[in-house]
Amino acid sequence: MNKKNFLYVLFTAVAFAAMEPASKLLAGQVDPLALTFLRFLIGSLLLLPMAVRTIRKQRLALSCRDLLGLAARGILCVCISMGFLQAAVFSANSAAMIAVIFSANSVMTAAFAAWLLQERLTRRRAAALALCMVGVAVGGGGAAAENVWSVLLAFLAAAAMSLFTVLGKRALGRIPTSVQIGLSFSIGTALLGLVLAAAGIPLSVQTLDVRSVGVLLFLGVVVTGLGYLSYFKAMEKAGAFMASLVFFIKPVLAPLMSLLILGEARGGAALYAALALVMAGSTLLWEGKERTGRRPEKA
Repeated sequence: MNKKNFLYVLFTAVAFAAMEPASKLLAGQVDPLALTFLRFLIGSLLLLPMAVRTIRKQRLALSCRDLLGLAARGILCVCISMGFLQAAVFSANSAAMIAVIFSANSVMTAAFAAWLLQERLTRRRAAALALCMVGVAVGGGGAAAENVWSVLLAFLAAAAMSLFTVLGKRALGRIPTSVQIGLSFSIGTALLGLVLAAAGIPLSVQTLDVRSVGVLLFLGVVVTGLGYLSYFKAMEKAGAFMASLVFFIKPVLAPLMSLLILGEARGGAALYAALALVMAGSTLLWEGKERTGRRPEKA
């Protein structure tokens, strides 16, 4: 992975690590699905014009199958993965622990990539994934003592996110990154809006002050818009497996973000053991890539 690709991964990891603690600031003020809708609406307003420009510039012709695929990925990411993750954050006692558990999607992404994209799963990668998975399991065990429901939601969110990632990578040969995320997010957001309207869930934030507006803009522009654009750029340039490093780095940053944003200093032995194992797995992956000197495998 070259320096530019690593910067994509690092920026995405920082943005994603801030999602749980930043959104926790709005807990009790807005429904979790409504917050998901609002932040993806803002992100879509940023990303959709880029998608339209790319379609016009490259004169892309999207088939009905392409549009259905984009809609399916939008549902996976916006409605299912991020909806479950937001509900997990609101119901959990520790935003940092939920971030660690959600990072299980890196393991699932590698497995899906090996199956659907034929990306190689070497022994070093398998060992690294095992370390990360044990770390996530330790973190999940620690969080389960506090809230079993939030742990289950976080794992379901991780599974949906990993499938979204791999399906997006598989379609990159036909549909550019900016078009994929711009259209899939817009379609997913629109469908989520219809669900909220049918269910009668209000979109309003109870205390709409300067801080609330700032949090919404941060979640929409930085985390959702720029964060996912950077994430898919990393996947496009370096492969789905290396892009999954985002979710190995994220849990390491999550406690720091929780401390800076929420003043949340809690953690305990389970959290720190999980962080150590995930970091060990990430280091093993990084060293494996640097020593081989090979370019990332293409799908």
